[in-house]
Amino acid sequence: MACINMKNSVSLGFLPLSNVFVDRYITKAKAVFVCIYIYSFKKCVEGENLTLSGIADDFDILESDVLSAWRFWKKEGIVDFKEEDGNFFVEFFDVLPEGHNILGKKEENKEVKSKEISIKFNKNGEPPNYSVEEINIYKEDNEVKKLFKAAERAFSSMLDFNKMKLVFGFYDWLGMPVDVIEYLIKYCVSNGKGRNLRYIESVAIDWAEREIDSVEKAEELVKTFNVDYREIMKAIGSSVNNPVEGQINYMKDWLSKLPLDIIKIACQKTVMATGKPAFEYADSIIQKWYKKGVKKIEDVEKIDLEFNRKKTENKNNINNSKNYSQKANKFVNYEQRSWDFDALNKLKGELLDKNLKE
Repeated sequence: MACINMKNSVSLGFLPLSNVFVDRYITKAKAVFVCIYIYSFKKCVEGENLTLSGIADDFDILESDVLSAWRFWKKEGIVDFKEEDGNFFVEFFDVLPEGHNILGKKEENKEVKSKEISIKFNKNGEPPNYSVEEINIYKEDNEVKKLFKAAERAFSSMLDFNKMKLVFGFYDWLGMPVDVIEYLIKYCVSNGKGRNLRYIESVAIDWAEREIDSVEKAEELVKTFNVDYREIMKAIGSSVNNPVEGQINYMKDWLSKLPLDIIKIACQKTVMATGKPAFEYADSIIQKWYKKGVKKIEDVEKIDLEFNRKKTENKNNINNSKNYSQKANKFVNYEQRSWDFDALNKLKGELLDKNLKE
């Protein structure tokens, strides 16, 4: 449920705010978070839609501060929000005493109607440029404190401001979990890239695009890069440790179709045939094998035997044709003698006359 429909209460001039909310959060939550919650809840009850920028303008704060407030309330379990096409939709839940099941309460309360606050927050392709003031505000959040401690463990050093901005961007801008961010930094440090913040950011963006949202997924991806890709690059005769995007696309497609040992055989055949790491040539072999249902090395051996058999047959056919042509040419090209039959008959008559006279 997003918002309680209490038009009569609003017309009487008061807001149906739960006493549980007052007792639990008025003295514990940040004042700006409480104000944003109450203000947005009132607008929702009145049937108004708000934008992220509109709330920020009304309170004269940053949009990221408003977003941080919604994250806090979501963590507390009294709101939910999601992003669709660049817009955030906030949903209000009943504020229940400790021990109550919010989802169960939602299902039981049939009289509650829902309304959403549309909060527009457009992400562009560039990471946010957080200010010192913003980072200092966010550092007060328990989850952000946990994030920075995890990053310090991964870097094995204290975080300067640039690293804080970078790491917080992974959490805030890319939406990566804290444990994944820690694993990512450790991975980059282990590769000798711990000081290259641009490299770390490029890896984070790549992981976010691949929807790496758990350590298990990150470990599988790292295995692919560190083991499978390197094995393929070695087999195809490339000394490059970091493959470019086009090569990665080839290898990713190959690994989705054939086992690694089969791919390595195709790469070795490529080097033998071309003398260089020709990815297009290797791709032609792999695609043919995939269409023929190759699953194991024995399948490749059968294809090679069949290829060699046909090659031998074709060679024999060519040789037989050549031999026949050469024999035929011995007669066809023989220059026959031309005979003068009149002269032969005259010579024959002269011989007969000679014999008679004798």
